[in-house]
This record gives sequence, C-alpha cells and structure tokens, in this order.
Amino acid sequence: MYLDSIETLLYMYFQKYEQGFILDPVVMSPTNTVSDVVDAKRKYGFSGIPITDCGKMGGKLCGLVTQRDIDFLHEEQYHTPVAEVIFLYSIQ
Repeated sequence: MYLDSIETLLYMYFQKYEQGFILDPVVMSPTNTVSDVVDAKRKYGFSGIPITDCGKMGGKLCGLVTQRDIDFLHEEQYHTPVAEVIFLYSIQ
C-alpha cells in the first residue's frame, strides 16, 4: 500500500513535465518592464521569455530574458525596460 502511494505521487509530480511544443508562449517586447517578467514568472512558473520587436509571436527575435538577467535587481529597479537587461541576439 505504501509503495503504491509513493508511485502515485511520483507519477503526479512528473506528469506535469511532458515533452512537446509550447503552442502559446509568453512573448514580450523590449518596452515591457522587469516587473512584467516577474509577474509572468509568478503566474506561469518560468522566466525564460523571448523578446520580439512587436511583443508577439512572429516578430523578429530581439533577445531572451532569463532569471539570471533579473536575479540581482532590486524591486526599485523593476520599472527598468526589458531591453536594458536581456541577452541580445545579433540575428542578421
């Protein structure tokens, strides 16, 4: 009985980590703020967010904001535009 409950818990835990495509990703623009990224992390549980020129899928990729980009910012800096903290891609 005890083993069955552990297996059930493990199954439930790993069930949420399925492989596949993200069909409706969170995308932001360079004018969004760090606060927007923090809010998205709280709401969706992740902080790797693509930044496109228009803030929508299909736009030109400008960069990617990750947790490392915002880890050391204080709450007073949450008004900072994402463009100032992202890793910029040079896509030609």
